[in-house]
Amino acid sequence: MKNLLIVIACFVSFLTYSQENPPKAPCLTGDLLQKLTETFPEVKERLELQDKSIYEEGMQLSRNALAIPPSGSITIPVVVYVVHDGTPLTNISDAQVNAQLLALNNYFLNTGIQFCLATKANTTSPVPVANASDIQTTTGIIHVNNPGLSNHFSSSQSSLVATASPQITKDRYLRIWVVKSIDGNNSGILGYSMYPNTSPVFDGIVMRYDVFGNGNPNLLANYNMGKVLVHEVGHYLALYHTFDGSCSNTSNNCLLDGDHVCDTPAVAAPNFNCVPGTNSCPETPPVLDDLSNYMDYGNHNCQNHFSTGQIQRMLTTLNLYRNTLFESDNIIYTGTCGSSNLLSATISANDFSPCASPTAATSFTAPSAQTYLWDFGDAFSTVANPNTATTQVGSHIYTSAANSPYTVTLTVTGSNGQSKTSSVLVYVTNCTTIANSNSYWYVDAGNGLSFSTGKAVFDPTFPINNSTNVSCNSQCDSSGNLLFYTNKFKVWNNQHALINGTDLMLNTSSSKSNQVLIVPKPPVSGNTITQYYIFTQQSHNSGASDIGFRYNIVNVSGTNATMGALRQPVTLPAGNGFSTATDGALLGSVCISAVKKCDSNDYWIITLLKKGTTPYLVVFSLSSSGLTYQSEQQIVGTTPFLSDSSIYMAPNGNKLFLMHPYGSVSVQCRLFDFNKAQGIVSSSYSIISIPETPLPTYAQMFGAAFSPNSNLLYVTDFYAKKIYQFNINSIAINNSRKEIISTTDGPWTLKNGPDGKIYVAMSNTTNNYQKLGIIHAPDTVATNQDPNACHFSVNGPKTTSFAYRVGPELPNNIDAQQATAYFSPNTTNVISKYITACNTYKFFPNVCGTAFAWTFTNTTLGTSTTSNVTNPTYNFSQNGNYLITLKDINNVTLGTTSIDIITAPIPAISGSSTACLTQTNANVTSNSVGLQAGETGVWSITGGTGTITGPANLESVNVSWSALPGTLSFTMTNAMGCTSTNTKTIAPFCPNLNNQTFTYSDFQIKPNPSTGIFIISSGSYAGKASIEVFDMQGRMVSKESSFDFNKQKTIDLSALQSGVFIVKIFGDDFSNAMQIIKE
Repeated sequence: MKNLLIVIACFVSFLTYSQENPPKAPCLTGDLLQKLTETFPEVKERLELQDKSIYEEGMQLSRNALAIPPSGSITIPVVVYVVHDGTPLTNISDAQVNAQLLALNNYFLNTGIQFCLATKANTTSPVPVANASDIQTTTGIIHVNNPGLSNHFSSSQSSLVATASPQITKDRYLRIWVVKSIDGNNSGILGYSMYPNTSPVFDGIVMRYDVFGNGNPNLLANYNMGKVLVHEVGHYLALYHTFDGSCSNTSNNCLLDGDHVCDTPAVAAPNFNCVPGTNSCPETPPVLDDLSNYMDYGNHNCQNHFSTGQIQRMLTTLNLYRNTLFESDNIIYTGTCGSSNLLSATISANDFSPCASPTAATSFTAPSAQTYLWDFGDAFSTVANPNTATTQVGSHIYTSAANSPYTVTLTVTGSNGQSKTSSVLVYVTNCTTIANSNSYWYVDAGNGLSFSTGKAVFDPTFPINNSTNVSCNSQCDSSGNLLFYTNKFKVWNNQHALINGTDLMLNTSSSKSNQVLIVPKPPVSGNTITQYYIFTQQSHNSGASDIGFRYNIVNVSGTNATMGALRQPVTLPAGNGFSTATDGALLGSVCISAVKKCDSNDYWIITLLKKGTTPYLVVFSLSSSGLTYQSEQQIVGTTPFLSDSSIYMAPNGNKLFLMHPYGSVSVQCRLFDFNKAQGIVSSSYSIISIPETPLPTYAQMFGAAFSPNSNLLYVTDFYAKKIYQFNINSIAINNSRKEIISTTDGPWTLKNGPDGKIYVAMSNTTNNYQKLGIIHAPDTVATNQDPNACHFSVNGPKTTSFAYRVGPELPNNIDAQQATAYFSPNTTNVISKYITACNTYKFFPNVCGTAFAWTFTNTTLGTSTTSNVTNPTYNFSQNGNYLITLKDINNVTLGTTSIDIITAPIPAISGSSTACLTQTNANVTSNSVGLQAGETGVWSITGGTGTITGPANLESVNVSWSALPGTLSFTMTNAMGCTSTNTKTIAPFCPNLNNQTFTYSDFQIKPNPSTGIFIISSGSYAGKASIEVFDMQGRMVSKESSFDFNKQKTIDLSALQSGVFIVKIFGDDFSNAMQIIKE
């Protein structure tokens, strides 16, 4: 991942000069953005997407009549860092800081936003400081004596950010740094701010001490009213300068042009003064510049307002990009003003993934409240181990994993009688001891994760100073004892002592664990491993002198590790045509993976190399004699070369996923077959893609993992913060994509754990995420009805250290091992099969051998076919039961499996058969089908004219018809990839409702659709009324006569089948009919 220091600084230059000196350029934003976008186009794309999102959200809110909330409705926690040089002049007083915040709140009074000092971080009070020498007399105001940092340069923001405790994060606090100077004493720069979601390093506001306050004697004469901070907070909430875009109108949409606000006049250039009557842009009729707007550069004597449009843009930005700031839980967490009156039911737990145990209790903690009621959701509870508790800290012993996940519910009440309820899921596991080469992980950025007890637990003894530069890997012996670990530069032994004096690789910007792989060196005799390879792949375009495919050796005696050979080039004879470094090291991409060979200590090593600009997947055989070339497969249609790719192997060793982080459609991610018996990558492949995010073209898809059963593939969407699941045992694999979760952080990388779960690094280098996510049931296929059937949870193992984040990289361990890729003859998993077309499968042997014989027998007809291909593809052309037999070259049976081939059933369509085009809301039909496991389908309109509302690939569908008769079709694909289609004719029919005059036309029915309860309301009618309900054939199915209607009536139609109905409500002088959908 490229770590970009994106400096978007808005500088307000208000220094007093003599009359002969013209004003200095007050803002560097335009120049900085221009330089950044020329170098990194993703900066522009990211800002454009953000503006588009704000525009779309703003349009939605305006349609719903967005109202500016009352003053003080939205509270933003603030922490102020006074970074001074040790003198009273720059070490401004707490009173001056408070005067600035009071002025800020007065200026924001009509926006609904207020700013208050934070007093704590969770239970820590006062606000934690980064250094013991920092002084905090008033909570939330921290004085840092650092003369060097006090003279701040905007190009080195990370040092300034480090003055804040890691607990004071950008998502929970508005952090303001007050310094002596910015970019030198003569720059004229008085402050800058950061737009949301722009920089991975800095978020907050930097201010000069002599413009921070209100009426204080040490402030600049013309700017002593605290309005510079108002301007910078505007940028913090995504406001542009009023003169951005000058007089141009490129899109002819005021919400997308200029400052993206419609009620601020266009301004040609910054106004440094307050000259009345200024009109810098020609308009008809003329519109004067808004000199008094906070987002121009007039001095404090005339600045006095935000426009209504600017206020709405700030509120929209808060809702979209800074919503954590003002959430009730965060106000309580930060101890900000008003927090004592708030109530929260957020649940904390010491473990969200406990082991089932007869004695070990899981404890849950609630925020402070008046009363507490816990429900632990456990049907196995007893009198001694009750299912409820009424204390702030509740505990429960989960003795069984049978009903996992368990829903834990907390209800709290406050002193004023108000109550809140929340729930969390607890995933209980039957834990068994894990002792293998994958039992202990070295996790970015300086964490040890142990699986020895059967569940993942961070090692509290791991030295946090042994940090990684994103890349990480570790190695245990076969008994699960940690031997050594590496961050691609350094290697430490199991006592955490450094064992290499020279780095494994030279420093580069690459940030992927895939470029480092640890593989046991096959011994010449016996099975005792005494050496390990650390393979590295320095990208061909890294600029480092050690580019290319290389290896290092670690010697092991017992559990004692020492360093051997370093940076040895992997070479091939020149006749192979691969590009090489000057010392012969093969050049390629930063990706290496491996597959265990069967019943030996040998491995297949797979990497991506290049011939000129053409990429190849290259397979090497690793034996006791070293690496030898085995095969190659050209990757066609890729421009540019895949310089930063990743290779992921399925646990069964039969599938290879080549992933790249680019969003460009010209470079596609591909799923290949792998012949692990002979070390060959298939020439055919399936495209794997996710919805392209118009953000940076780099690093959208950044992590992947196969399910333990190798039938599913998971990938992360770094920018959209989503995880997708693909069913690779389907014909159209890319069409099987399901979004299983959308998160607020990450996700970055995925990794198969030795416990059968998939772990998710949620950190994205811009946060301090302290825990991993988990996919608890990764073999479970996601459905439309249950997209998170695989049970993803953000509440994975949590580190006890707050000094470093957890992730974003996880170790590049070998997934295709002996235990997952090969099985004993005539056991369950000896044969793998993947569907490729209707009743057509490709078969893979998961058993030792290099040559095989397959027999496909239709036991119904008594016919059979044979094949000697290692991975045959077979079409089952006739119905019947088939027995598939796998034998070795000596005709010894290794395994069997069976398949039943049947004709795909015709899907039955239920629901509406008529619609009415002449009655209000009666033109909508509702239909559905019932799908079995593995079946998918799609709706289409094949007759008449209409519009499908919502997704067309769900079991139920609503259609709004505009021309009848119509034909609604559903095409189903069964689990064997075969399709069948059925149709439903929609006839025109309008039930006779005996409509009278619509004296009252404001009747509404909500919710609609509903599962049964509908509320009919009118703002104007009260009196006697009757209700009749008709189905779409005109038959009355419910009736209630002559009741008293007082602006609202609830009807219960739960007993009716799902479908579309007409509700008629009428009285002596009115009649009204409305369509409803009963789900």
